[in-house]
Amino acid sequence: MKKYILITILILTMTLLQGCWDVSEIDKTQFPISITIDPNQKSSDSSTFIYSLQFPILDPNAPKKTNNLSTVAYSLENAINELNSRTRGTISLGMLRTVVFNEKIAKSGLSPHIDALWRNPLVAGSITLAITSSKANKLYNIDISSTEISGQYLDSLFQTTSNNALLPIKSLNNFFVNLKTKGVEPFLPIIKYGANDIKIIGAAIFNEDKMIGKIEKEELRALLLLREKFTQGKISFKVDNYIVSYFVRQVRSNIKPIYKDGEFLFDISINLTVDVIENTSPKRIIGNKTTLKNMQRHLATAIEKEIRILMNKLQKSRSDIIGIGRIVKAKHPNLFNPNEWNQDFRKASTKIKVKVNIVRLGIAV
Repeated sequence: MKKYILITILILTMTLLQGCWDVSEIDKTQFPISITIDPNQKSSDSSTFIYSLQFPILDPNAPKKTNNLSTVAYSLENAINELNSRTRGTISLGMLRTVVFNEKIAKSGLSPHIDALWRNPLVAGSITLAITSSKANKLYNIDISSTEISGQYLDSLFQTTSNNALLPIKSLNNFFVNLKTKGVEPFLPIIKYGANDIKIIGAAIFNEDKMIGKIEKEELRALLLLREKFTQGKISFKVDNYIVSYFVRQVRSNIKPIYKDGEFLFDISINLTVDVIENTSPKRIIGNKTTLKNMQRHLATAIEKEIRILMNKLQKSRSDIIGIGRIVKAKHPNLFNPNEWNQDFRKASTKIKVKVNIVRLGIAV
């Protein structure tokens, strides 16, 4: 009997301790969905920046769906404290989804601007970080027909593009891990916006927390193939004035660092399993082994070219965003010197081999 009484008491205690949000507290809290950070070009004080926050308005009867606020401040937390005095209630970052930095901010170093995000337990590690060469806060002026909340649209864009186009999204966690890990450098997507759209056009490459260069969209795709296993997405290439599109079902990449005569050789091999989802050429594929082999060869050659261009850019910039240094550190710790790795990475030679296996041809003849 005592056992049942004890269980009943525990259940009642747990029920009473279960927390829930007070509706009045929610009404008094402002949840920004995105933040942009720009240099303060109107001031000679280079230690101040422009922080802009976009808040969704939850009232269905409100004349607009968002509220955009900006302030000049020394840091993100300083900006939030300043904006708290101009808003009804308290600003909470619990619903934050994206943070976009102006390129000049990225080149000067991102650590001071995201320190408050790392320390805030309410901020999700999955929030997306991105770079733009234009004024970041102008993103909120874009006329997007599907939604008035550009921060929400940007979050959806990254998720959709990552799933469909072999382009990676980079989160706060990704950036933090790469920044703090020896043998790999961070990278972040670069976005470009027009009057009514936003596009991912490439990636910013970093040395520690400072942006030092860029790679194009095609090279970003090659980077993903090298870094990620079992990546799926669509890619298209021009072959003899015709377009062939593929769905990448599986990627198996292997990077083998070989040390000889004081320098490294990076032996890179990639195996792709793909489906043909479009072929504008009149040539018959089914039953034509020669055409099939040519398609596999063309795709392998195109991917190999993209990887080679990527490697040349990264080695010239001395930025190992692939993470080859981590492989050396894990497999040959005696050969890895964190203070000299960027130089070792730059001097290394590369051997690249790509193999393609087309498994499905669709219903085309």
